Amino acid sequence: SNLSVRLASDSFKTLAHSYQLVCTNTTVATQITSTPYDETPTFNFVHLIQIPDLPLNSIIGK
Repeated sequence: SNLSVRLASDSFKTLAHSYQLVCTNTTVATQITSTPYDETPTFNFVHLIQIPDLPLNSIIGK
């Protein structure tokens, strides 16, 4: 899993204990290109106080 436990440097330590987990895996970023939408996206604005009363399907877009 490429995960190891090491002593934490005082310069970067944010927790009370003196250990940190270090992962040596790499991350690869890939640019995704797509064609523009043929239609204008629809936005449904609601007041935050209304969210608990809305049906779930009305919040999730199609």
